[in-house]
Amino acid sequence: MGGAGKLSLEYAPRNRGSLSLSGGVTSADYNGESGESRVINSISSSLFGHNHINFYEITYFTADHAIEPFNGLLFTTSLSWQRRKMLDNHIHKSWFKREAEPNIPENTAFRPMPENDILTASFGLEYTPAHYYHMYRGRKVYENPHYPTFALKYDRAFPMEGSRYLTSYHLMQFSARQKIEFGMFNRLNWSANAGTFWDADNLQFPDFKHFTSTHILVTERTFDTGFSLPDNYALATDTRWAQAHVSWYTPYLLLKQIPWLSKKSFDEALRLRSIVLYGQRPYTELGYSLGFSDIARIGVFVGFEALKYHSVGVSVSLPLSVLAIE
Repeated sequence: MGGAGKLSLEYAPRNRGSLSLSGGVTSADYNGESGESRVINSISSSLFGHNHINFYEITYFTADHAIEPFNGLLFTTSLSWQRRKMLDNHIHKSWFKREAEPNIPENTAFRPMPENDILTASFGLEYTPAHYYHMYRGRKVYENPHYPTFALKYDRAFPMEGSRYLTSYHLMQFSARQKIEFGMFNRLNWSANAGTFWDADNLQFPDFKHFTSTHILVTERTFDTGFSLPDNYALATDTRWAQAHVSWYTPYLLLKQIPWLSKKSFDEALRLRSIVLYGQRPYTELGYSLGFSDIARIGVFVGFEALKYHSVGVSVSLPLSVLAIE
């Protein structure tokens, strides 16, 4: 049993000021930053006894603050204390499989995690030159069609005395992203990021840098980020990395050239994704998808390791967060 709560305060609306306090006892995904939907994982677990998500127990208290001191420059800070321990999988049967899989992430770097405490602080800067916002489904959406959005983030896990405090590290990350519209209803989305750990000691698997990757037929995330063929925890590192994603959306590409499909409302897209993790071979995916913008899409993807064929697969994107109306 457990529970969590959050208290939020918004102030200085012109500067997007916000302060939140949260805490509780709950389960957390080892790939907390970019993991798969719990709803989709529950369906997969119930039907086939396969957990794409692996959980650990977390007791935590976090304070977050964000403010935009100047137009386009967002400054964020966070301080978090956590107590973490592993969980066993107690699901013993599903509709088509009598025993579920163990609650262990599929990654060669994974090591059983002892019960431990960690204290971390984060500082982030995000800058979009001359940005503006518009309302979409009751939310402010910040955009700028002419310049990328740049972000810099620094995380620090503090070494502390006590047998439970095992982990300390520095982590620096840099990223950039942009949406570009051109021609007749053509759109180019691109993003890139890189980062590195240093002075890292006793990192636990939740502390790794994780990347979106889910080898599952249906996913809740969009195709603009992440990978569709590797397993959920296959792409993770405790050293350094670099990755890039490019998506080109166009109303007419392949299938729309067929006369009886030319007037249909769906669009098509080509995708290129690539990631380099230190000590591993570069991984790249090429993909083609069709659908309705970011609402619902189906795609086929081919993966390569260091230009050598790795695998091929089909994925369906149903981003529920986009469909939700607030």
